[in-house]
Amino acid sequence: MAESNFPVRFFIDENFIECILKDKETTIDIFKKLNYVHTKSIQYPFCHNIIFDESFMSSIKDKQIRGQAILGVAHPITTPDFLRGEKDFYSKVIRYCISIGDKVPRKIYILTSEDKEKNYTTNPHYKDATVKQAIKIASGQSAIDLIDLVFNIQFLKL
Repeated sequence: MAESNFPVRFFIDENFIECILKDKETTIDIFKKLNYVHTKSIQYPFCHNIIFDESFMSSIKDKQIRGQAILGVAHPITTPDFLRGEKDFYSKVIRYCISIGDKVPRKIYILTSEDKEKNYTTNPHYKDATVKQAIKIASGQSAIDLIDLVFNIQFLKL
């Protein structure tokens, strides 16, 4: 299949990975779709989906999943200098997403677990209407549906 322009970028946290690992079939399907988006992106080939290094390391610490599987679906990044003093993980993620929100595509979805979604939506950095317009939080079935939708965009263009 050809490369594509995808309408959103994904920021993945370890809570999302931990959540989807509970069902092996779902994990395989989601990773297949995320891998396609990650590798076929015209804008950010192999960097379209992002995960912080600390989330990557946390995701592979118990060996339920190999690091190579995550590398196929998300690009681990070190914490940028402007966030080094930020203690709150959720603030760090939101502030990072704000910093990349001026690049195409301008919509970013943070993928997390249902029990951690509130940590993002109640965060003081997520109060501004402009931020809420550019950055969305998705978890559980809504995250899976979103991944399906973004993956299937390639077929809608035909």
